[in-house]
Amino acid sequence: MRYEQTLSRVEMYFDKTATKTWERLTSDAPVSRIRQTVRAGRDEMRMKLLAQLPQDLTGARIMDAGCGPGQLTQELALRGADVVAIDISPSLIDIARKRIPVELHDHIESMWYAGKLAPKGDKSPTMVPQSYRALRRALGDDALLVDLGRVTSGFYISHAMGCHR
Repeated sequence: MRYEQTLSRVEMYFDKTATKTWERLTSDAPVSRIRQTVRAGRDEMRMKLLAQLPQDLTGARIMDAGCGPGQLTQELALRGADVVAIDISPSLIDIARKRIPVELHDHIESMWYAGKLAPKGDKSPTMVPQSYRALRRALGDDALLVDLGRVTSGFYISHAMGCHR
């Protein structure tokens, strides 16, 4: 699939097709049992990622790439980080802007729609699972790759890796 087709497909999904689904899934609204497992898995993964960071992020500047409706952005801002949040979906950015409490807006440097800024070539904006070996090879010898764990909850499957240089 060509880059433009892939970008268009991903953008259409997150900005048009599934916006209401993501809005519900990432809220406190009742959802189906299957979506409850996805919600639980996403919550667990977010907590797993946040557990790698200090409680006090005052002075830290963090980019939340793929911020979606802003759950991680809000958690980072609550810890004092200055957050730059970007996503391919203007609709999800709008949801994030509405949900994040006004008192945290000082910690959100900007929220951008960045789908058109994605690089061309073999870096097409799709979520493609990568093996530990492939990541290790791509990062080179000077990077430390740390396995932070896998979360499986219903149809939700995600694996977190940390990289330190």
